[in-house]
Amino acid sequence: MGYILSLVAKKGEGNIVPYSTAKRVIEDSEADTVADFEDHQPVTIVSGRKFAENNPKTKEPFYHEIPQDEIQKRKDKSFVRYFLDGTRHIYKTGDLSIDGVIYPVSVGQIVICCCKRENRHMMHFDVRKEIVMSVPDTYCKGVSTKQRENFFKKKCEEINNEIRTAHQSAGNFLLQFSRIIPYDTSRDIESGRNKYLRRSIAVIQNQMTDNERQYVADMCKDGLLDEDSSWLIKDGSLEYKRDMSNRDDDDLEKAMFDLNMKCVLGVSKSFDSELLSKIEPNIGNIIAGLPACSRTNAYRYSHEGHNYCVWYLRLRNQPVKRSSCFSDVVKVEFLINGESTPSTVLINTISAHILNESYPVCFGKDSRWANHLYPVHVTEVHAKSQFTNDFAIINQI
Repeated sequence: MGYILSLVAKKGEGNIVPYSTAKRVIEDSEADTVADFEDHQPVTIVSGRKFAENNPKTKEPFYHEIPQDEIQKRKDKSFVRYFLDGTRHIYKTGDLSIDGVIYPVSVGQIVICCCKRENRHMMHFDVRKEIVMSVPDTYCKGVSTKQRENFFKKKCEEINNEIRTAHQSAGNFLLQFSRIIPYDTSRDIESGRNKYLRRSIAVIQNQMTDNERQYVADMCKDGLLDEDSSWLIKDGSLEYKRDMSNRDDDDLEKAMFDLNMKCVLGVSKSFDSELLSKIEPNIGNIIAGLPACSRTNAYRYSHEGHNYCVWYLRLRNQPVKRSSCFSDVVKVEFLINGESTPSTVLINTISAHILNESYPVCFGKDSRWANHLYPVHVTEVHAKSQFTNDFAIINQI
């Protein structure tokens, strides 16, 4: 019987029976709970306001070319200074039988990594790591909703204390959990053998995005971002869906959201080419037909009360045959402040800066190599290097 699993069963409420399974790292393909794309949300069209720039291309060709002289004059003069990436490893710990239903228990390592560029030199800036556990919400059966947060905090402390007592000579690594996160078992749930496992994985994924968002908020609070010379590129979409978060937004957090994200660009390597089809019916064809160093129009849409500016940019003309017509295209987005309309000049300037970040990397080793921005790729690699060794964790769970 796994040590952690037996502890979890012992600390729960009611009759809980643990079932040990082979402890393993869950493969990324299995742990992907948000489908194939980084942008997975249906969009809300802002009535009568299709474009998020003041000078869109409304006649063929429906794209903007970024002139080479505009790209070259910004070489080595990027206003992007910080690069952020979140990543996680997830482990299946075992199963708990609660009221005759079998639920999985998962453990996840979460790493939020930020790299900084000084002149042309990339360097480590900060890393935040935590290890979390996800359990079914039926684990706290009989505990009121108001008391659930305190319940899980108390159980987390109890489990950590017992681990410290039992593994005082564990060597350089002693497993400690920062939190226990319940996953919902009461809502309509899809059918299938791994339906609860996907829920278990999803709350760990949610915690990672919550940590990313908190990190950006802390950077803004510390005055590290400004519009002139210190922007942040976040790997992936800026969209934060409420049901893909483990915490409730209070009024202050909602009010601060636009301010926090003011100098943040979201750049997605994997995107749904039809995401904006309700706004631009031919968007897939427009993206596929983009020449090198060109972008689509910038479009406006609303997501959970926030207005976004989004466009697609082809980074380079590949010297080899593309794996798809969307290879070397990235989706770029930022939040629009209120009802303002960004200028076409600003969007072209941002595009020129991004094109200067797009040195080819990891050719032949990553199917997405053509869509990488070099400093983002460096940050991804650095983030993955911060994981605690899988065997160290598996040996203690």
